[in-house]
Amino acid sequence: MFYYAQLLCSALQSSKKILIVDDHPDIVDIIYYFITLSCDQTFKIYKASDGKEALTIVKKDRPDLIFLDLHMPVMNGFEVCQTLKSDDKFSNIPIVIVSAYLSKENIDRIISLGADMFIKKPIEIEELLGAIEKFVTNRTTS
Repeated sequence: MFYYAQLLCSALQSSKKILIVDDHPDIVDIIYYFITLSCDQTFKIYKASDGKEALTIVKKDRPDLIFLDLHMPVMNGFEVCQTLKSDDKFSNIPIVIVSAYLSKENIDRIISLGADMFIKKPIEIEELLGAIEKFVTNRTTS
């Protein structure tokens, strides 16, 4: 698996950016460490603990991929996804929902809001790396 991760991450350019949004610092740290340990820190990683902070980072630094929790204070993931996907400046940024609450209703709602993928907690490293490969490595940003 680490060979796969090394191949994947060697293809990433240092200018690529990932935003991790979750109100639980331990989840943010897990995702951060999965990425940095597997990818040898080849790109910039931003962290936010709520939706409002996430939108500020997106507007300032325009990440190439967002890992987004649904249930957070201040502004939840549904609202963040809707705000970004309805704005032409940010609608093409891939959003991967990372949540323990992936009921049929939540999945239907996040799909209707334009989320690109979802990962159920607890997080599997293969799913995380698959999302990076799909949305960062194999994608040209506009």
